Amino acid sequence: MALEGETGEGSAQRTGRGGLWYVAVLLAAAVVVLAIQALLTIAYVGLSGDHAGRGPKVLVVSADRGVAGGIANRLNALDGHPLRAFVASDRAAAESDLADGDASAALVFTPDQPSDAILTDSAAGAADAAASTAILRADEAAQGRAAAVRDVAPTQPGDPRGQVSGYLVLCQSVSGFVIAAALGAWLHGRRAGFSRLRRTLLAAIVFSLGSGAFGAWLVLSVTRSLSAPWLPLALAGALVAGVSAVLTFAAIGVFGPGGAVLPALMLATFSGPYAASDASLPAITRAVVHQLPGGAGVDLVRDVVYFHRDHALRPAGTLGWWLLGGLLVMFLAGANARRVGDPLPDPAQ
Repeated sequence: MALEGETGEGSAQRTGRGGLWYVAVLLAAAVVVLAIQALLTIAYVGLSGDHAGRGPKVLVVSADRGVAGGIANRLNALDGHPLRAFVASDRAAAESDLADGDASAALVFTPDQPSDAILTDSAAGAADAAASTAILRADEAAQGRAAAVRDVAPTQPGDPRGQVSGYLVLCQSVSGFVIAAALGAWLHGRRAGFSRLRRTLLAAIVFSLGSGAFGAWLVLSVTRSLSAPWLPLALAGALVAGVSAVLTFAAIGVFGPGGAVLPALMLATFSGPYAASDASLPAITRAVVHQLPGGAGVDLVRDVVYFHRDHALRPAGTLGWWLLGGLLVMFLAGANARRVGDPLPDPAQ
């Protein structure tokens, strides 16, 4: 009888823990879904809105900041406000902003010369670079001056609009998601312990490395859309696929197999839109997308292809934090699944 009482008490404790876990999952699900709704709204409203009144950002550089300020004011006063002009401290700062995608073009004004220079960065946004260049050249002509255009990071022939990076990240994200969704659903049905979680995670890592290598080979050798070192591009793709897989594992561990839709929305949805984003987007949209795995993945791939990995640390670090967070949630969810789902002890023992 005492054994039966202990067994009943243990069952009640497990039921209580299971109830608390269920409430926590519901609250977490509500928060996650609302967060994804907010991110989708910010990104897609920013992408589809009318930006005619807030055109591409351009920088003005001159040895005399007063002259640069006057030119910026003139550009901002153009009919229809097609540009947003700001003064840059010097040419190096303007080129850095162009490389980071914070501006579409820069006008370098040289008062003692009959012509000026227009710097663009097509790799970070070909559409805005072209639009900004056309407006700046028309304004220069109206002032009786000429302007020579120099693209500091021209797009490659197979990537004329600078969007292949976004498509590659989208495909790598889907690859990691699909393998993790299949393995995660299998694990969830068996209430996997740490040993099985580790083996499955190892399999996902191996798959991610293979996916990155295969994706890099496809765009470099099959479609020939990009020209870049194979190994860095393969590692960038593997990191994107790995983050996608781990976040999918984590979502399934917390919400069950149906939770896989959450990382699918965040990973796939924000890769394609970011590939088309440019300096004319609202600042909040750009800030949000840069911090998401899809946006950070596009930044990383673009840096490998166009900027010789000079700016790779920030997007790689962003993906690294997502990876660590996903691993933590994945193992915590696995530990709780074992604790809540443990079978009752055998009374005969």
